Amino acid sequence: MKGTGKAYSKAWGGPRDLVYGLSTKKMKEFKVDKTEAVGKNTWYRGVLDGKTVFIHSSYVK
Repeated sequence: MKGTGKAYSKAWGGPRDLVYGLSTKKMKEFKVDKTEAVGKNTWYRGVLDGKTVFIHSSYVK
């Protein structure tokens, strides 16, 4: 994790779908179990701190 961005309960999530801000998650392990292409964007679904979340590829190292 880069420590920037947000994690959502679904790809392209909005404010109601927000699970975490990622500023406190820098260098945490994120276990990806699914990759989704939404248009030209890539979202990763996986487990972060015990919750299943979607994170945009630009926020993952």
